[in-house]
Amino acid sequence: PHVFPPGLNTVILDPKANTSEAMLFSDIIVTGFSTAAIEAAVLHTPVIFVQTGSRAAQDFIRSGLGILVDGEDELRKTINRIYEDSEFLEEIQLQQQDYLADHLAGADGMATEKVVKLIYEMLNSPQDTGS
Repeated sequence: PHVFPPGLNTVILDPKANTSEAMLFSDIIVTGFSTAAIEAAVLHTPVIFVQTGSRAAQDFIRSGLGILVDGEDELRKTINRIYEDSEFLEEIQLQQQDYLADHLAGADGMATEKVVKLIYEMLNSPQDTGS
């Protein structure tokens, strides 16, 4: 049986596909576990994790990044609820924004510059020889 609601345009990506580009056009991301869930949260796209037993996925779920489903029936119900219940969708998106605020608050696109500056400062600081 088909899991997704009738009339829903679904795409199962090839493992070599550009997931970042595909997410721009996605209403929902379904994954076993992937850091793509973080990218989806940045785009305010709901994430559904299919139960795989992954410890890392459990951490994402506990942190509010996505919803865990166990089995085809629960997946179908969750997808339908996201489309039909705007309050549920809003709750998911708020949890995702909380996750991003907690885990990516310092992300400003300047990581390389900050690391180079830190290395430069370390190399140019007086050395403590311990004597």
